[in-house]
Amino acid sequence: MKNKKITSLLVAGVLTVGIVGGTLAWLTASDSVTNKFNTGADQSVALDIFEKFDKDDAKVLQPGKTVDKKVQVKNSATFDQFIRVKITLDNSLSEMVTMNFVNATGEDSSWVKDADGYYYYMGKVAAGKYTNQLLDTVTFSKDATIEQMNKAFNIKVDAESVQASNGAYAEKFASASEDVKAKLKAFEGATAVGNEKPIDGATITDNSEY
Repeated sequence: MKNKKITSLLVAGVLTVGIVGGTLAWLTASDSVTNKFNTGADQSVALDIFEKFDKDDAKVLQPGKTVDKKVQVKNSATFDQFIRVKITLDNSLSEMVTMNFVNATGEDSSWVKDADGYYYYMGKVAAGKYTNQLLDTVTFSKDATIEQMNKAFNIKVDAESVQASNGAYAEKFASASEDVKAKLKAFEGATAVGNEKPIDGATITDNSEY
C-alpha cells in the first residue's frame, strides 16, 4: 500500500485502486488543512480542496458575524472517483458556531450525510472536474459571552476519494451505510458528473499554516 499525507491547515484525501501482482492493492493519499478562526504535482495526491475563505476576516469574529467558507472538491486524478467529506469543529465552542451547508438536504441533493459523519457526493466525479459546493458560511452566535469571544476555534475539512469502479468503495468507504453503498454501486455504471470550474472566487487550498 502506498500512502502519502500532507498536513497543515484544511483536509483532503484520495484513494485510488490498482491491481498489483494479481492482488487488489490500494493507493492512498491525503492532504490536510485546518482553518483557524480567531474572535499537486504528485499524481498520487489526486484530490484537492477548493475554498473561498478570508482568513483575515476570520481573525476578528464578533457575535452574530458570518464568514464565508465555501468548500468544494476537485477530482485531480485522470480517472473518475467517488468523493466523501467530513467537516468538524474542534473544541467546546460548537454550541456557539453554526456551519451553514448547501446542496445537502432533500432527495435530489448533491451531498448526503451518513451516520459515519461523512457527506457522500451523489455521483462519480469525472477526472479534472469539481463537485458542487458543500459548506457555504460559518456563523458565530450573537449570544456568545465575552469569555467565548476570547477563544479561537478550528474547522477541519477531511475529504477522501476512491476510484469509481470495481467496487472499490466497499473497502475504502467501509464505514458507509448500506444505503449509501447501494447508491455508489448504482453510480458506477452511470455517466460521470462534475463542474468545469470552481466556485467563483475559490482557490486551491495552499497547505500553509494560517
